[in-house]
Amino acid sequence: MRGARSVKQLLEHSKRSFIAAIDTYNRIGSVCRVEGFAYYMTNAWELLLKARMIQITGDPKFIYSKRKRGERVETKTIDECVQYVFQNEIDPIRKNIEWISELRNQAVHYMITELESIYISYFQSSALNYTNCLNDWFGLNLNDEYDFPILSLFTLANDKVINIQILKGKYDKNIIDFVIDQQQEDRRIRSSNIDNTKAQMYVPLEYKAAIVKNPKDADMLFGKDNGGEAGLLFVETPKDYEKTHPYLHADIKKILTEKFDETVFPSKVFQTHDALCITYVNHFDSNKTYVHRQNKPVVWRYSELYLNFVIDRITKDKDYLFKMRKKYKQLSRKEKNKRN
Repeated sequence: MRGARSVKQLLEHSKRSFIAAIDTYNRIGSVCRVEGFAYYMTNAWELLLKARMIQITGDPKFIYSKRKRGERVETKTIDECVQYVFQNEIDPIRKNIEWISELRNQAVHYMITELESIYISYFQSSALNYTNCLNDWFGLNLNDEYDFPILSLFTLANDKVINIQILKGKYDKNIIDFVIDQQQEDRRIRSSNIDNTKAQMYVPLEYKAAIVKNPKDADMLFGKDNGGEAGLLFVETPKDYEKTHPYLHADIKKILTEKFDETVFPSKVFQTHDALCITYVNHFDSNKTYVHRQNKPVVWRYSELYLNFVIDRITKDKDYLFKMRKKYKQLSRKEKNKRN
């Protein structure tokens, strides 16, 4: 492919910027979590989109803007890249990228920590969209390169209600107006006709922190690095899995059976083994956005995002479930036991 070297370089820098976005947001004590994530995530998308544009056109020069003689050579802006790759103006992935890009621009002037409770839903969705596009377009799976749950974004925000009266004692009128505008924009998006069935614009989850005596009952475990200071950290964990993960295996099986003919299923119907293969191969067992394992008794629950992921993959590749079984079989017994 023409421009293969340019694509490789763009992808490497894009992945580094993505990891920097996740790391900046999750880093304990970070004072620039929101603006840092917005900056790095926007950069990661811009580089990924430019690699995609070269892949589509086969022309490494396509990412450069036209210029007059004597002017500095510049590449296309992220807005131009988004509009070329996602030509549907209401595409939820495009809207999410544009939303975070605009937030990056605003961060130069306004950045209010209280707004983190609004931004987290859009940030989480952007991270999921990025990894999915990277995999779909270039066949790159970040889970193969990084052995940790890179898609998880933790937040220290424990109050989801922004009290304007309290903020008036901290900020001036311009900032208060900005906060109100952000709240209204968030409500407008959530009540609009944007297709969010795949949670591509925002992840509609509510969170609550908890402390448990038995580590086996916890959703996340925490520690400190060598030389770190001891302290108590509250993070977000999903609070009602029956709402966030409404599907049991029987539900998934019924929906897929009605949608596809039996040739796409290795055993003529969607088996629990197929669900297990998809979950483990894609590392969904470490990412509760897709799957939640309920203990005592053991019950696997699946989110809307999981269902749409499976439908999308089977639609694109009729042999997807066969490939998942093969890849799962290739996993070592040691790795399977460890993850069980």
